[in-house]
Amino acid sequence: MRVGYVFPEGRTRVLTFSYDDGNVADRRLADILTSCGMKGTFNLNAGWLLDDNHKTCIKADELQSLYLDKGHEVACHGFSHPREEMLLHGAMLNDVLQDRLELEKITGQIIKGMAYPFGSYNQDVIDTLATAGIVYCRTVASTNSTSLFPASGKDWLTWNPTCHHNGDIIRRIDPFLTNRYGLQMLYIWGHSYEFDRMDNWEVIEEFCDKMKNRKEVWYATNMEIYQYVEACRNLETSADCRTIYNPSCQNVFILAEDKVHEIQPGATLHI
Repeated sequence: MRVGYVFPEGRTRVLTFSYDDGNVADRRLADILTSCGMKGTFNLNAGWLLDDNHKTCIKADELQSLYLDKGHEVACHGFSHPREEMLLHGAMLNDVLQDRLELEKITGQIIKGMAYPFGSYNQDVIDTLATAGIVYCRTVASTNSTSLFPASGKDWLTWNPTCHHNGDIIRRIDPFLTNRYGLQMLYIWGHSYEFDRMDNWEVIEEFCDKMKNRKEVWYATNMEIYQYVEACRNLETSADCRTIYNPSCQNVFILAEDKVHEIQPGATLHI
């Protein structure tokens, strides 16, 4: 019997955003996403948030109202936005941990997501992120595909997005919605200040307007995707796949015999 997981409520598409640096233009971007019922992950440099000399950055006291109250995610981006692979190992570990510590102090949340500053890294950086408790980290290498998910484990620490927001995102809508082969993820990244710099806010406004209120689309943060996919992958099954146990702490949904089934935390489903 063929059994596979689907997204919450049986959805087959997921849309997510990832934006770096905490520029003041995040205020406009976050409002656009929120007004369309979408969620984004905002990767922040705590050192910049706390430095009054960084006039183009949002401030620490905005994080709650700007991001968290609207369902968005706050993630790491390096305390001072360094090229992590250029640091000595101890300094690298300290930079990531310091960013986590300050962002967690500001938000009162556990923060375990990240995007690479400058998009640059090496194996030592990947290993250091795992040591620092980071569970996923976004690169800047576009896959140009809506069907590729990290395999598991450390692959989440080199999570490639679908494309930058200047990658003709309007053209990607139809293939994303109509592709019949497996679950689809459209993962868009960028910097909010680029919309000001290029005077093209209409790109993200038109995209979000076309993509809002889609019943088949799950609008999620990066962390929500990571946690959900890992929970699905950790389901335990009998040899014939007719008994399925959910050891995780969140509800998951599977598709079996053309029917969507919900499995609650700690529950066992018999098909």
